[in-house]
Amino acid sequence: MNAGDTIQIVQDIALNAALPAAIATVLVAWIKSRTSRKAMFTTKDNEVLHAFEGMSPDEIERLVKLSRSIAVIDTAQKTKNKKG
Repeated sequence: MNAGDTIQIVQDIALNAALPAAIATVLVAWIKSRTSRKAMFTTKDNEVLHAFEGMSPDEIERLVKLSRSIAVIDTAQKTKNKKG
């Protein structure tokens, strides 16, 4: 099963008010750059919420603030660089 790459981001954002906005800005740009990219937010109540293309930084910032963890996934297959 080819599920692509997954990076788990675990965060403690309560100490820094600027982090949710910064994370949201990066996630919006990352999702927009390729349609195969997704972000899933797990809340403190273990509810899973999804971010998708077209969401604003403010909408994603709200999800970041609710989250215990964020998983980002790129489902596209990697292309191998052929030499020669």
